[in-house]
Amino acid sequence: MALFNYTEKTMFNNNKSDKQYLYFVLAGKYFNLVENVLEEITKWGNAHIIISNYPIPDSEFDEKTKWSDYNIIEPLLFNFFHGIELSLKGFLKPHLSLNDRKNHDLLSLIESFVKRYPDQLELIKIYKKYINTNSNLIETLSTFFTNNNTNVSKYYELLRYPENMIETELFNTNDLRYLGEKGSDFFTEVLSDVKNIKKEIVKYLDSEN
Repeated sequence: MALFNYTEKTMFNNNKSDKQYLYFVLAGKYFNLVENVLEEITKWGNAHIIISNYPIPDSEFDEKTKWSDYNIIEPLLFNFFHGIELSLKGFLKPHLSLNDRKNHDLLSLIESFVKRYPDQLELIKIYKKYINTNSNLIETLSTFFTNNNTNVSKYYELLRYPENMIETELFNTNDLRYLGEKGSDFFTEVLSDVKNIKKEIVKYLDSEN
């Protein structure tokens, strides 16, 4: 089957299996956006410094660095994590309460996913690189969440706003920006993982048909 294709009939049905599928559809759109952006970042090398033999106009600098992490990292990671959240809720849709479906607690969602789908070994391995206790996260994210005294379940707040909801603390995203070549390696890994998440979801959907 084509990834995340759906018919108008499926889109508007109201049974549980169709609703579950629509979570995967929307997750796929977030993943597609992330994948397209990551391909541009890796192509341009995550540059934030331009070396030239002549003075560079601001417009040229902006053009050559528009795919740098310092320009787009927060919305990029927000969309990545939201895609993960939607995909997990797609798997768990038949088992989640209304309250569980409305929250963004990734640590709780991954725990439920592992319990209900222990055979999804590849997805579990990928998800746990990005949803875990801080000490077990992929390094770039571990540093970021640790230095903000929080964890990945707070991504929904941390990557959308400059401060917490009660306005007592500013968030620091410096650990995600100006990473240069190290950032390129991180983005290359995330790009590969996004593609594999999509592939594994397709395999699951094929097995259910």
